[in-house]
Amino acid sequence: RFLVTASLSITEPMAAAGKAAIIVPLIIGGAIIAAAFLLWHSHALKLRVAEMAQAEEEVRVNLRKAYRALRDFRPEAALDEVRLAESKMKRRRTGWPTDYGEWKMALLMIEGEADFMIDAPGRAAASEAKFSQALDRMIHASGEIWQFGILGRARARLEQKKWREAEK
Repeated sequence: RFLVTASLSITEPMAAAGKAAIIVPLIIGGAIIAAAFLLWHSHALKLRVAEMAQAEEEVRVNLRKAYRALRDFRPEAALDEVRLAESKMKRRRTGWPTDYGEWKMALLMIEGEADFMIDAPGRAAASEAKFSQALDRMIHASGEIWQFGILGRARARLEQKKWREAEK
């Protein structure tokens, strides 16, 4: 009887030690896995932010090239740059859009001006529509960009012989 009681009192601490020997590594392993996941997740977020910043810069470059092409009276080249910028904007839009509306407005104005430069009588209606869309997207109704949009739309309306609407 003494041996049975003694063996039970010895096995209970050993059982507790055995449980600790199993639970402690599980807790440590779980902490290591959680830390690795957090590191991976923060790295993935940093990569996504870097990709979005790169796409933003590519869109800015395309916008500058499109403006330069318009200045050099090369409307087809400007439209090509607009298409490239739009494809990059679609790729970027999966993230959080910061100034997507402003970019879209600028691209619409470039498209409207390029359409007008290519064939004023034939594309005046399309040019007017693009300038109107750009003006509708504007938040502030002032500044040079607003005036550029108003003048572009008025030129397109004059080309279509919409005299009264051109005044607006």
